Amino acid sequence: MRIRFCDRQRVLQMNLRRWPPGAADEASAREKICLLILRHLQARKRWQKQFWEIFTAVPESEKAAFDAFHSAITLLFKKLMLFESTVKTLSLLEPNSGGKFESIVQGVLLAKAPYNHQRVVKMFFGLSFKVFCHSENTHDESLEELICQGCSQESERCMCKEILKKFSEANNHLVRLGLMERLAGEQLRELLQMRIKSYVQELCKGSFSSHLAELESWLETVVMAWLNCVYEEQDDVAHSLVLELSIVKLRHFLYETYTKIRVEEFFNIIIGKLLRHRD
Repeated sequence: MRIRFCDRQRVLQMNLRRWPPGAADEASAREKICLLILRHLQARKRWQKQFWEIFTAVPESEKAAFDAFHSAITLLFKKLMLFESTVKTLSLLEPNSGGKFESIVQGVLLAKAPYNHQRVVKMFFGLSFKVFCHSENTHDESLEELICQGCSQESERCMCKEILKKFSEANNHLVRLGLMERLAGEQLRELLQMRIKSYVQELCKGSFSSHLAELESWLETVVMAWLNCVYEEQDDVAHSLVLELSIVKLRHFLYETYTKIRVEEFFNIIIGKLLRHRD
């Protein structure tokens, strides 16, 4: 009779807990058991296939891509949480086992990433950012919209609350699995830079007043508030470091974008005057 994986895992955990302290070959045996379990995880790649299969038939709509990403992350989290108790036991015996587990998960998962996964990830965070901004800017509930500017659905069928809930759930899973940076870090940075550039252009185009104070306020109250939601499940130290590094880079990008737009506008004015003078 074939032993199920969950039963096999339970036996391994019992053996780990009952390992006699002080045995001559204790360290070597523990290391072998750790390696055995980690290799077993690496060999069982069905969770990898099931995860990426969800990405293969994603429609072009942003909401469909959002739902697909949330479903994939939820499935992956449930599959890998089967190893949670074993990894916790291993961490008592082999301090580095948790890091090895995350490394194997990252390596096995990303080795077969489909070509379109970055687009899906970007659409997931893009929709959540748009909904977050809309929810932050909606102060007067008496103003009725036929189409919600956050989720692009009819106002009577607004899905903003559902989207923000799923956004929080997916972020929680990504952080707990140690996949946030490897799976979504690059797309997050590209998305925020694109949003910052778009906002600066929209605010400053055709206006020669200083908008730095307004831009800095928007960066802190909207962009960083949203980024704080992305990493909210991390421990305090990691959370603070990520946000601190992010705010420095994003503020630098904001100033750089603002300066470029101002220089381009002044350059266009000068060129325009020279051309008119020549005529």
